[in-house]
Amino acid sequence: IDKNEACIDWNQPARAIHNRIRGLAMGPAAYTRRAGQPLKLHRAQVLEEEGVHGAPGEILVTSSLIPLESGRVAVACSQGVLEVLEVQPESRSRQAITEYLRGYPLKAGERFD
Repeated sequence: IDKNEACIDWNQPARAIHNRIRGLAMGPAAYTRRAGQPLKLHRAQVLEEEGVHGAPGEILVTSSLIPLESGRVAVACSQGVLEVLEVQPESRSRQAITEYLRGYPLKAGERFD
């Protein structure tokens, strides 16, 4: 598997991205970019949110998902929404999304590249 194949394309459906993350969990790990820096995604789940829209890769806020207040991060995909559960910033260890948000806060409307 080439490193470029591990890069997440947020223009895909949430289920396809979830499966890519699961498939690459043992290595090399799926990744996205935030402000140009790589961010590995180790665990995620597909959310069954109806009527939630956003540009692919956009951090969402809905009535049931408020990333900054609840410690949950929901990302828009071409079809559906993906909740990120576990990440690994560059040169850091794997961590739950709640730990990541303490050091690297996210705002609604920000986008993963």
